Amino acid sequence: MKSKQYIILALLIFAIHSKSNAQCCAAGNPVSSNSSITEFGENVLGVSISHVYSNSDMYYNGTEKLDTKYIETDFNFSYLALSFGLSNKLRILADIGYFLNKTQKFVNPESSRYGYEKIATGFGDLNLGASYDTYQSDNKEFNFVQFFKVTIPVGEFNQVYNGVELPIDLQPSSGNYKINMGIMLSNRFGNSGFSVYSINSFELSQFIETSNTMYKYGNLYNLSLLGAYQMTDELAGRLQIRFEIRDKVLNSTKDKVTQLYSSYSFINASGGLIAFLSPQLNYTLAREWIISAQFNYPIYKNVNSEQLTNKFSIQAGISKSFNFSGDEESMETPKEKPIIHDPNLLTSKIKISGNCEMCKARIEKVTNDFKNVEESDWDSETKMLTIFYKDNSPDISGIEKSIAAVGHDNDKFQAEDSVYNKLPKCCHYRK
Repeated sequence: MKSKQYIILALLIFAIHSKSNAQCCAAGNPVSSNSSITEFGENVLGVSISHVYSNSDMYYNGTEKLDTKYIETDFNFSYLALSFGLSNKLRILADIGYFLNKTQKFVNPESSRYGYEKIATGFGDLNLGASYDTYQSDNKEFNFVQFFKVTIPVGEFNQVYNGVELPIDLQPSSGNYKINMGIMLSNRFGNSGFSVYSINSFELSQFIETSNTMYKYGNLYNLSLLGAYQMTDELAGRLQIRFEIRDKVLNSTKDKVTQLYSSYSFINASGGLIAFLSPQLNYTLAREWIISAQFNYPIYKNVNSEQLTNKFSIQAGISKSFNFSGDEESMETPKEKPIIHDPNLLTSKIKISGNCEMCKARIEKVTNDFKNVEESDWDSETKMLTIFYKDNSPDISGIEKSIAAVGHDNDKFQAEDSVYNKLPKCCHYRK
């Protein structure tokens, strides 16, 4: 019988979740760039609290920077992101944020009915989704993950400032439902400390009906490549390049007489391509808390007609995983029921260091993926791994080496300290 899997996988805890903004402003939460990585497993809760500051004061037409100065914008956005492993492959995701301010400042305030500036505050959108680990290679180095997210407009969409309703692009909430789906490909290069990721997503919005218009955000496409290097046991560096492509906004105005909408047309000054370069540092504190800092800088812009574009954004956050498997220092790990193995199978036994049921699942998963292995059973008390097979013996030395590669010492191979230190706290067997 194949044991349960526990996968330490590169997936996203700023909850699909590193935020930035490209073509300046848009209603609702900032765009997601999916760049922070942590570990997940069954019954593991990931929690992340982050803050983003973004500033936009550059006007572009196509790839040309203009001297135009009409408006400068900035926002401060804080958000909470959660993930929970329903199994070792399926996890649910959620995040919600709050705009401390979302501000537009006018260079010529006399021409604005709002005065010098207009400010929005309040909750943005609620994102609910799931991710599924579709495939993992035998050597555990390559992973393929699919994810899906629905945006629900829970915040305010008709906020008023100085007696005037704010425009759509400044509202805290997007005012409509969105669907976001995508994939992540990742590859870890053995114990070198290097990993690469590709995260690609597509977002589709519904129409929004206001008092006199019908409005639809352009479809959004995110394509990103990310390289990561574990510099020390505590410090990891990541560099991401992300391409954000947005279609033009579709708009229709209501006829004042007939109260019917005219034909739809695209807004020329909307949509385009922005490329971001995003360096990031992650520091693990006390083996439990991950502190992250990221800088997003647009290195290429090609927008339709004249638009205000992003100058930069910065982000900082802290995240932690909580294991609800019942194996914490204050709780004794529940034992699985004894498994009756086929008495006709041959066996080999090797000693593997470990502690808990998560260790058991990890050790058995590695073992069961080897050729000729029918079953395996690791005993947390004796630390003995029993390998069941038929006529042809499996590669015992290869099994020992692969088990050490995921963090478990044995008689032939010792796990790298950097790998061992990343194991959940309950799995730390070294004294």
